[in-house]
Amino acid sequence: MPGQQRDGRPAVLCGWASLLLAGCIGLNPDFVEPPWTSSAASTSMSSTGQPAPETGTSTSSTSSSTTGPDSSSSIGGVQTTTSTSSTSSTSTRGSGGSSTGDIPCEESKTPYTVSLDLMFVLDRSAAMSTPWDHDGDDVDDDGLQDAQPGVPATAKVSRWSSVHAAVAVIAQRFDTSLRAGVALFPGDGATMTYDASACLVDAPVDLGVGPMHAAAIVAAIPPANAALVGARPATTAFTEAVQELADPDTRRKIVLVTAGAANCSSDAADVAALLEGYDESLHFAVFQAAKAGILTHVVGLEIADAISPTQKDSEPDAVNVHAKLNLLAQDGGAAKAGADKFWAASGEADLVAALDASVRAGLDCVVALDEPVGFPEAARLILDGTEVPQIQDCAGEDGWHFTQEGLYEEIELCGQACAGFQEGGALEFETYCVSG
Repeated sequence: MPGQQRDGRPAVLCGWASLLLAGCIGLNPDFVEPPWTSSAASTSMSSTGQPAPETGTSTSSTSSSTTGPDSSSSIGGVQTTTSTSSTSSTSTRGSGGSSTGDIPCEESKTPYTVSLDLMFVLDRSAAMSTPWDHDGDDVDDDGLQDAQPGVPATAKVSRWSSVHAAVAVIAQRFDTSLRAGVALFPGDGATMTYDASACLVDAPVDLGVGPMHAAAIVAAIPPANAALVGARPATTAFTEAVQELADPDTRRKIVLVTAGAANCSSDAADVAALLEGYDESLHFAVFQAAKAGILTHVVGLEIADAISPTQKDSEPDAVNVHAKLNLLAQDGGAAKAGADKFWAASGEADLVAALDASVRAGLDCVVALDEPVGFPEAARLILDGTEVPQIQDCAGEDGWHFTQEGLYEEIELCGQACAGFQEGGALEFETYCVSG
């Protein structure tokens, strides 16, 4: 497939790799999160040879070979599908006795999929039925929009209604990039009685991790208008989610969404301690998960920076939930930059943004190539059928670039190109060798 270099010289297609990637792995500026270095983070492509010595002959020859049928294998957590491919070698020589040299070229097409294994661990306790001003148009609760006096405000919705909507949006947005599942706390069998039945959790998890699970996730969680009951046994649900993320060769994450402090400790001395005491063991569970390579993003809904009252209400007494969630986010290895280490959502838009950033933090846009590119100035990148421009760096630009000048072993997508790649776009990287 002929092309043109930037200096106008003709280029000859040497080789190209089609990388069908659901996403890749690394840092997100919203989170203080370490890079992930497992082999599952890397992708590969076929690179081409350099021009051979000139022969001074004015002839042309072509030979080709074809491999066997399609096959599939799993390597380091990356599902690799090898399609029928062909290898060609083309010698191009100039006319009139002027030789341009022999240029060995290969052509191959190798699809890959790389995905993030993610569990949503969601608070569906009775407190999630509490209404809130999800869109921020009635913060004084007077029935009128504060920004537009005299204009009726939209009706409040439950916190759970907003969680339902936000999870549905994010699951669909990243449907081709995630192997996702859900663990809810408490479970379907929980009650509003003041005893251990308020702490029941379904086992196994409500939905195990799997590909293209957007519709299954929505089906697995209560409807937006559900009347919710029960306490907040977050540790039990979190532990089950960790067990679901069993493959150490994959990128693994948990997004924990809650409206309050965890209770239902397994070592509570009595019912009062069970329901009114804070479950410190959640911190140990989150910390241990991070040590095992499973990072946790913590999202809190309208969390006040204040000490909770001491009263019989199935909520932990004398606890600053804001401070506890800050610590929990740091224990999880994915603390948010800034004063709030967890993502403090005060409305539905905040919640969607928090979930979006949490997912993107696990889908970085750096692609490691199997071999260095011989002619970097002639390389092309195709995303969702559209060529993406090659740029100098990622600061304020949309496109792609080689991460290290002179090595040409790794590329990075930037701006909108990165966003499209994270959401499951097909990436095709083409390399060319130069004629003459």
